[in-house]
Amino acid sequence: MNRQTRSRSAVAVGCRFGLLLGAMHVINHSLEVFANLQPPLPAVRGVAMWVIIFAVCGAASSVGVGRTRSVRLGTVASVLAAVCGAVLLVVYAIAVGVARGEPLPFQTIVSTGGIHIGGSVLVGLAIGLVSGSIAAALVRTSRATAIGAVVSQVLLLALGLAAIEHATGLERSARPPFIMFGLPAVAVALAVLAPAVWVLTVPGRTAEGRA
Repeated sequence: MNRQTRSRSAVAVGCRFGLLLGAMHVINHSLEVFANLQPPLPAVRGVAMWVIIFAVCGAASSVGVGRTRSVRLGTVASVLAAVCGAVLLVVYAIAVGVARGEPLPFQTIVSTGGIHIGGSVLVGLAIGLVSGSIAAALVRTSRATAIGAVVSQVLLLALGLAAIEHATGLERSARPPFIMFGLPAVAVALAVLAPAVWVLTVPGRTAEGRA
């Protein structure tokens, strides 16, 4: 596979996962605008969306590395997935505002939309680098190592979600320490889980499978 073909493959992976992420953003925004969710459901909805973002970007990077054998191109796939999802969210939010007869001001579109898209680049880059590097490393290790990675990250994910769940029951001023631990823990767990699961579920990916 030459460089141009690999680049196209990474772009295709990123766009496909971006469409999936965009659909999740649309559902999430629809719940925010149209559903009368009672506490703590709004907080749960917000955390669930972050979990989805981390998982989708990690999966995009893992699949990208698998198809291109390049951590850099896997990271590109992750960034593209995050950005495509954010763009679809901004477009949908604009469309909802117009449909409801409450169009968003241009300044709000530029500022809020810019924050969403700019933030998505950073998230996609961070998750993509971690997931891509882990994927590249795990394909050279044993199946037992990959299983160990899955188990350890499931535990970390559980701890992160437990910290966030505990924070939702506290006063707003007491939440930051738990959120500051919980979200990074969830991000790291999903960034590692995605390539670990990918390595385990695709035949022949581990060093043992190729032996």
